[in-house]
Amino acid sequence: MAKFQGYGELIRDTGHQSDFAAKYSMPVCLINIGLVGTCFLLYLDVIMVYTEGVGFTGATIGVVLAAMTFTCMGQHPGNIWPILADTSCSTSSPCFSATSTAVK
Repeated sequence: MAKFQGYGELIRDTGHQSDFAAKYSMPVCLINIGLVGTCFLLYLDVIMVYTEGVGFTGATIGVVLAAMTFTCMGQHPGNIWPILADTSCSTSSPCFSATSTAVK
């Protein structure tokens, strides 16, 4: 059974050039992997509700898996939320569309 003991320290870490598995133990690192994956899945769910044309495809699941691969090397929900928030704000801007790669 995994314990969240030590996860608070991991969240307070900047993540810059960190090896979370060596620094905080592998169980804490696995909890971080699960929470980052859950954050990305919730983000995709929110995006699917508010935009058209976005869904669970091979590419979106690939992004979730790719994001989860870096969680042992310094990525945690505390330092990825600004990126997800910026992506949400920029796609809701009149200059960009979430369904198009072209700039208007």
